[in-house]
Amino acid sequence: MLFEEKQVKELSEKLAEQPIADLKKAIALNDRLLLTRELFGGDGKAFEATLHALNGFSHFSEAQAYLLDHCVTSYQWLDKKRVDEAKKFIKLVRRRYKQQ
Repeated sequence: MLFEEKQVKELSEKLAEQPIADLKKAIALNDRLLLTRELFGGDGKAFEATLHALNGFSHFSEAQAYLLDHCVTSYQWLDKKRVDEAKKFIKLVRRRYKQQ
């Protein structure tokens, strides 16, 4: 459910799918605060450690395994109030591994 990828059709959606090289640089301050609060229970160190780990992987499958092992259950991402933000974050993470 969290890791499903839908096909994009609109140009604006395709532009939003462009690859990114560094997750830390791709997330604006307000989004960092929101993600830290909503997905990491306010734990900024856990959020930073997760970004660092995700930037170190070569393939999305590694990132997915990491998120499943360290975040989804621990921070209750499947909870109804977190699932939408979790999906947005995973979509951003997926872009990290798209071929440039």
